Amino acid sequence: MQATSSDVEEGELPSSAVLDALEDSDEDAAPVRKPKKPKRSMGYVDVYGADAQAAVQLRPEAGPISLDDAQQLILWCLAEHVNPRWCFVRNKPLVRQLLLVLVHGLDSERPPPAFTEAFGTPIELRARKAVMEPGMTAHSLLTHPPPGGPSPPPAVPPPEHYRLSLDDLLEHGYPLPQLDGDTNEMVLAPGYASTKALAPEPAHRVVALDCEMCLTTAGSELTRVVLLDEQGAPLLDELVQPPNPILDYVTRFSGITPAMLEGARFCELVDANTLLVTHSGENDLHALKTVHANVVDTALLYPSDRPGAKRPLRVLAYRFLHRIIQRETHDPVEDAKAALDLAQLKFRRGPAFGLPPPAAERRLKLADTLAEAGCPGSLKQYIGAVGSAINAESDGEVVRRLLKEAGRGDAKGAAGGDEAEASALHATAQPSLATRPRFIFGQLRDVHAAQEAETAAARDGGGDGVADALCALATRPTRSSAELAAEAELVQRVLSMHQAAAAGTLVMVVCGQGNMALCGALFREQAARRAAAGAPAWSPEHDHALEMAALRARTGFCWATVKTGAAEYKALEPERPVRDLAWKGGDGYCGWATALHLSARGYQVCIVDNLARRTYDLQLGLDTLTPIVSIHDRVKKWQEISGCHIDLRVGDLCDFEFFADAFKTFNPEAVVHFGEQRSAPYSMIDRQHAVYTQHNNVIGTINLMYAIKEFNPDCHLVKLGTMGEYGTPNIDIGK
Repeated sequence: MQATSSDVEEGELPSSAVLDALEDSDEDAAPVRKPKKPKRSMGYVDVYGADAQAAVQLRPEAGPISLDDAQQLILWCLAEHVNPRWCFVRNKPLVRQLLLVLVHGLDSERPPPAFTEAFGTPIELRARKAVMEPGMTAHSLLTHPPPGGPSPPPAVPPPEHYRLSLDDLLEHGYPLPQLDGDTNEMVLAPGYASTKALAPEPAHRVVALDCEMCLTTAGSELTRVVLLDEQGAPLLDELVQPPNPILDYVTRFSGITPAMLEGARFCELVDANTLLVTHSGENDLHALKTVHANVVDTALLYPSDRPGAKRPLRVLAYRFLHRIIQRETHDPVEDAKAALDLAQLKFRRGPAFGLPPPAAERRLKLADTLAEAGCPGSLKQYIGAVGSAINAESDGEVVRRLLKEAGRGDAKGAAGGDEAEASALHATAQPSLATRPRFIFGQLRDVHAAQEAETAAARDGGGDGVADALCALATRPTRSSAELAAEAELVQRVLSMHQAAAAGTLVMVVCGQGNMALCGALFREQAARRAAAGAPAWSPEHDHALEMAALRARTGFCWATVKTGAAEYKALEPERPVRDLAWKGGDGYCGWATALHLSARGYQVCIVDNLARRTYDLQLGLDTLTPIVSIHDRVKKWQEISGCHIDLRVGDLCDFEFFADAFKTFNPEAVVHFGEQRSAPYSMIDRQHAVYTQHNNVIGTINLMYAIKEFNPDCHLVKLGTMGEYGTPNIDIGK
């Protein structure tokens, strides 16, 4: 579409109603005032038409999107949050209800054709990880970060910031000097020594320690000491002969055997200024009978949620390093390396890493946000006491209860393969919109369950060939009959919910991830083979299969459509295609009125303006006959009155970096260019103002044309203004 002056007809512009709504109704402003004309109603019927209906248009080229991006569509439609960039919702206030269905296990290389036929072309969705459990995917979709944008990256203090305080050392039982009551001096416990400052700078700034014990007649005594330097290279790996007879080598825990204890010795390598990295190191230092106050304890760097409890090193290694340790015995070298890597990870990521987020930063529940916006929902787990519950043990029960929750009456028979009966319920009496929940959520997991069973069978029956069996599943050209049957049933269930949805319902189908069960099994097998000595090799072919499986598991799709029907809407027949329009110079009276006109017609509009006109008027000592409020207030009021959002970006068209970023982000199909400074009287002030006017008008237009050329050559340009034309006029331009 090319917007020309003939498109803007008198009487069609809704700007008068907006200005009336923004005007200050002070009757004393003028002694004589003509009676106001009756305000034109800006209700939805006037703006959209009696036969108007909602519609959603996805932009597949904007993908891949994330789960947070998919959630933006929900918040935009129901809670007036930020308009998502990857789709356009036409006549958004006419969305009566939103049904969100989360499905697990669909193959990104073979999306169901029935979904595309029913819901249109999907947009690609990319998950953060390939091994998230279904519950974690649902949690990401049903919670959102607090408003205000992401927090700035935290400051990264030096490693010394993390050493234990004196109170920490006392509380957790580290060996420390004690006050002698007779001499009033700090003394060491009998048999204990203290590390000394051997040089102005320690030979090793950071050292990791781990010790192993044996059970002797005197109790638990030291038998092996391991020290690693900052790069993880061994400084010391010594076996120590306990002074007392050994009763139990604790081989099942430490790996110590009698043959390993011959010729053991211990060397002191730790300076008093060395940061000693340990995990619950109070036991190790007591075993060494050594006092050292410069300690970093990973058990306290990554605290447990339970008061007084400490998370085991193997748990922290798996959680933060994705590493399996202590599979059969405790290897002190492996343990010391894990503690060192955990500490260095904390040093790099900052103090907040690995801690539960504070209340102010925790993700908010989506259903709570919708409830605050006046949208009743059906999420007991995520909404507390503000909704009804849908607890189901099978996908069939999910469908039945979703239909019932949506106000479809008795949906008995929707479980199993009887969804067709439930789909016929669309002809039953409908409840009022006031009592019908506006947001309904359900997730279908039967395909994932079939994949879990298939993966478990391959893992249990593979023996030494588990990796080969799992990789064969990942690279096979066809899927099993059980998985195909589960997917076919899932497709029918989703289609039945779409068929039964009320007209005006925005139906979203989100496939967050693919075969997570297989991907998780491959990752665990890879870690086990690389950690265990003598295990079968993990080959490059295995790596390739894992990479392909992970990519497919991370990739999903999002479908979205608005249900139409004769009961509440006519068939969807838009007058003209929905397009993105960018406005340069939208703060002026021509640009603003035109932007309102096309926004009301269903176009998505972005205004780019540097607001310089107001500065020019101040310099000239001029003002408009009628006060004009700021563009920010007018955009906000327009959304309140019409429900249509206009994107506003304040910046200078002569700044190509700014405009290129705005152009690429919005990616308009047409640009209407009003952004030229009028020549008189501003350019007549002096030579400097005349040069500025020419620079603004010419360079701005050149930047605009280069942006179109470089980023979207198919974009239409409608230039309304003649202040930027210099040179020979009426030049013939050949085809």
